[in-house]
Amino acid sequence: MKAAYKALIAGVVGAAILGLLIVSILGSTQYLTVSELYKKDLIGREVVVTGKVVNGTIIYRGGYIEFIIYDENSTNLESVKVVYTGSENIHVYDGAIVVAKGKFNGTAIIATEVLTKCPSTYEPVEVKE
Repeated sequence: MKAAYKALIAGVVGAAILGLLIVSILGSTQYLTVSELYKKDLIGREVVVTGKVVNGTIIYRGGYIEFIIYDENSTNLESVKVVYTGSENIHVYDGAIVVAKGKFNGTAIIATEVLTKCPSTYEPVEVKE
């Protein structure tokens, strides 16, 4: 009885670990840099890419916005166009650090989500002793 009980517990624990592993792999989002985007075969796939907006590239067109982001940590300064087609208004500005989620077509990311890092408005508070 003890051996069967131990086997049952080992089976349950093993199944739980396998389940957690599958959920973590399928549910994890890997953020790519623009440089990494070009190093992998990702054409036609859903990607999440982070980069910095190139100054002067933001264009608002009827129903969508497009801009170019680049990898500021790369020596090659690779860049990619982002075309945002989502329904929410977004605030993109020159030099903003953005995360774009969408399909990569080989030359552009057709984004359904764009997150921007807000400029810092933090002011240190003077501590009185």
